Parts: sequence; C-alpha cells; structure tokens
Amino acid sequence: MDYIIEKTLVIIKPDAIAHANEIEWAIIDAGFTILNKSRILLTDEQVIEFYKDQEDNEDFSKVVEYMTSGPIIAMILSKKDAIKSLVEFLGPSDPDVARVENPKSLRAKYGKNAFYNGLHCSLTFEDAKKEIGFFFSNAIIDPLSGREEVRLFLEKELYPILVLGLTQLCKEKPEDPILWLGNWLLKNNPNTPIIVETDE
Repeated sequence: MDYIIEKTLVIIKPDAIAHANEIEWAIIDAGFTILNKSRILLTDEQVIEFYKDQEDNEDFSKVVEYMTSGPIIAMILSKKDAIKSLVEFLGPSDPDVARVENPKSLRAKYGKNAFYNGLHCSLTFEDAKKEIGFFFSNAIIDPLSGREEVRLFLEKELYPILVLGLTQLCKEKPEDPILWLGNWLLKNNPNTPIIVETDE
C-alpha cells in the first residue's frame, strides 16, 4: 500500500546550536530523513521577513535580537506525516511544559524557557511550504508518495549512469555481463573523488 511522504522544516535556534550534532542524531533516530541543511547567520531583515506575522507583538524586537545573536541551522526533513510527527517530537513550545508533558521531547531537553525554547518547526503544510521556500528556494515542497520519492531518487541518482553502462554493455557483449557491468560502474562512478597529483 502506498503512503505519503511529507516535508517539513526545523530550525535549531542560536541558544541550542551548541547541541546541534546531538539534535540532528536524535532527529535521525526518530525516523526523519534530513534532505537539506543550511547553517546561516540571519540578518535583522531576514528575521523580520520570516516572523512578519509576529511583528505586532511587543516582544518582537527581542525575537529579532535573539534570532540574530548567533548562527541557526535550518533543515528540510521528510517522513510519513512529517509535520505532525515533528511537532510532537519537539514538544510544547514552552520547555517547562514540555518537561512535564513530554520529557523526552527535544524542547524538554534543549529549551531553556518559553522564549528561548531552542527549536522551531512548521505547524501546518502551508507553514512548511512557506518556510522551506524561505530557506531553500529550489526545494520541491509538495508531499510525495513513497513510490514517487523512490522514482525521483532513481531517475536522478542511478538511471543516467546505468543507461550509459548498459549501452556500453550491449556493445561489448562480455561473457560475464554482471561482472563487466559492476567493474564498469566502479570505474565510471561520477561520485568518485578526483585525486590531483602534485609535484613535490
């Protein structure tokens, strides 16, 4: 049976950036896939744009100061029901509440208080679409079925080089086609690093 893979956004805020590696591993252990990641030092203008729906709040200047006080890490995550799953995994926005209601949540572990809560995540599909687009303008945001996700991966990562190899295989017609193709793929792997020799 097919299923839907959603994408969502998580931000590790400046006050939790020291725990970024632990948080990323916790996210992976919870079954999320990190599709893209960017470490950014936001400007005042970027924070104002990202949080423009909060501009009327009396503490908005503190939000701008907080989010520009150090680098943040923005990540696109994917998983079945990713948006709802991540909201639950992060826990209530107030870490004090999170420590009571969901002590294993990320905000319970890494948040300080309701203002310095360590992490942000998209709450709805529309939020995810807007927020992913803000940090990753070229990202495909619409949710994909599990089969569609696999198809796109194969088309991008495997089919181009495999078609070349199979074409050459048909020309060569070796006695052991599987061994020949395996060796050909190893020799022509586009991801093999290029080693440049220098004269010393």
